Amino acid sequence: MHKPLRAMISDAVVQYVTYKLHAKEPVDVALIAREITLSLLDLVMEQDEKHQAALIAHIMGTLGGEYLEKRGLFETTRRDN
Repeated sequence: MHKPLRAMISDAVVQYVTYKLHAKEPVDVALIAREITLSLLDLVMEQDEKHQAALIAHIMGTLGGEYLEKRGLFETTRRDN
């Protein structure tokens, strides 16, 4: 069985952080978030232009909803499509 994409992305981020810590370099979480965001934007920009705005809205809604749910402030209804 294949690992879910989310787990593979998490593994890559953990490897990056482990490498930085082993090299005794600072770990800049804001920079990591920026790089992940830019990578996600690259995927959005590869889509048909007429779908890009809706996709970005979906991404932002998912991010906000997941944040609120993890903080225990809001219970969201999951959509797996």
